[in-house]
Amino acid sequence: MTTIIKQRTNITDLITNNIVRTEFLDNTISSITDLWDSYQSYLILSEEQPLKKLVVFNENAFLDIKEDHTCEMARVHPSAIAFVTNNLSIRLVLKTYATTFKSKAVKIFKNETEAMFWLQSV
Repeated sequence: MTTIIKQRTNITDLITNNIVRTEFLDNTISSITDLWDSYQSYLILSEEQPLKKLVVFNENAFLDIKEDHTCEMARVHPSAIAFVTNNLSIRLVLKTYATTFKSKAVKIFKNETEAMFWLQSV
């Protein structure tokens, strides 16, 4: 089974038996398409089971979201999602989009250690 999937702006891997991690790379601008690609990677690695998801935006990663986007089209929703970013603009976008996630457990963190601890506790 594949455990690492590389996309244009991100790398997704299965880091434990129930947590899938996506890292958006430095000096990249991610679009809705890139976010959707990371979701497709999640589906492959989770074998379409509702695992937990850790999403890390590196310091110089950016989101360019111009299209209207909802998570309605997603077939399988993570049981919990932890976002990690220090970028204020990304935090604001994530707070807005967190309300559209079907997962009840969605939280934004400033460091990956706290995010992992929280994911393991939910």
